[in-house]
Amino acid sequence: MLFFLRVTAVWHPSRIGYAVFSVLWFGVLGAGITVALGIGGAHIGSTRQCINTTVAGYIEVAGIVPLINDTVIFLAISYRIVAHIMVADSSMARLRAFFGGTGLSELSQALLQSGLHFYL
Repeated sequence: MLFFLRVTAVWHPSRIGYAVFSVLWFGVLGAGITVALGIGGAHIGSTRQCINTTVAGYIEVAGIVPLINDTVIFLAISYRIVAHIMVADSSMARLRAFFGGTGLSELSQALLQSGLHFYL
């Protein structure tokens, strides 16, 4: 949810961006539900402990969809910051800004670094 709030703040005037990121966020919520629906359990003997008895193959989506969502959002935020804040219009300057933060304001540099830390 924090990544969603950050990306909607960075892409604020874009309605298409908001719609795409909202769909991705609802996809993450839906993928999380698959875990509860795809696992069956049973008690171990007379104990109060449980064990998984059935695990459906489709619950893998619960790990894949959030990974896709976080990657798309991280790349979208990074692109927006580097593309619209840079004064120089060369691909090398943008790569240096993305990997090292050179040529960016302190706020933009902090947004890139904190986004990378959150993503990792």
